[in-house]
Amino acid sequence: MNQLLNLASITLVLCASSVSAADFKKDVLPIFESSCAKCHMGGNSKGGLALDPDQIADAIGPAGSIIPSKADASDLIRRITMEDGGEDVMPPKSKGLASRDVKAIKEWIDAGAPLEGEGMVAEKPAAAKAPQPLQGQWTNVQGKTITATLLRVEGDKAHLQMPNGTTYPYPIGQLSPESQARVKEFAASAVQ
Repeated sequence: MNQLLNLASITLVLCASSVSAADFKKDVLPIFESSCAKCHMGGNSKGGLALDPDQIADAIGPAGSIIPSKADASDLIRRITMEDGGEDVMPPKSKGLASRDVKAIKEWIDAGAPLEGEGMVAEKPAAAKAPQPLQGQWTNVQGKTITATLLRVEGDKAHLQMPNGTTYPYPIGQLSPESQARVKEFAASAVQ
């Protein structure tokens, strides 16, 4: 009888620990829609971050704002949990998100950031081929040196992460020819 009770206890513990994490459409998307839409949805992608359901996959991956299965390493979590009220805090000019909302977003990311269905990781195939971020000095056409990490290239924008963690979509055409060549080489390595 004791063995049967122990087996039942173990089964309950295993079932409780395997309860599915926050669901994107049911739990996370409503948070984004109520707190992030002004800057990051409906055609807006402030800082290069779009959280619309049809675009969020671009933010998920090793070089994105959301790192699947690693909430604490994700830029999104860093920004929504900032307390100093700096310009990087999200959502800006507010009291931040409720702790239950932050917890739901963390759970979703730690579960792999699935967008649909259980266990489906929302990474684009291209994200798996993304090259390692490229740290360095970049020069613009005015001769100013920018110390930043190149995270990704999208269209005519080089997404540069500054030392303070802020990411900017920088126009490639505004970089010097040497810096443009490095960006193009980086982008070509992502395609291979």
